[in-house]
Amino acid sequence: MKKIIGTKVRQMIVITATFLFALPMVALADLPRPDEDARHAAEIAGISGTESGSLLQLIGTLSSALFSVLAVILLLLMLYSGFLWLTAQGKEEQITKAKNILTAAVIGLIVILSGYAITVFFIIQVPRAALG
Repeated sequence: MKKIIGTKVRQMIVITATFLFALPMVALADLPRPDEDARHAAEIAGISGTESGSLLQLIGTLSSALFSVLAVILLLLMLYSGFLWLTAQGKEEQITKAKNILTAAVIGLIVILSGYAITVFFIIQVPRAALG
């Protein structure tokens, strides 16, 4: 019975790994070939560059990308601290470490959300008010 379960687990790991390695290929299938124009790839990604957009749009796009990366890092920190807490097995030192990481991640989340709100205010609302 253990051999059957071990075989099934190995099969599931192989299938999962295959999908994880195949998904990026499927996602990138729509990108142009390297010999095509890079502007086509930028259009697909939704980045028009500075030719047709303003400096404020460029700053907004870059700050949005930065906030997205930081949000992923915070999610990973929260998952890591949760894993530490779950595997602490009553060890106070490890529980304290997990709590400290989780507290720092939540404070970071508050700072990032505040920064995002300020950026949206200055990129969207201030130009609207100035232009009427």
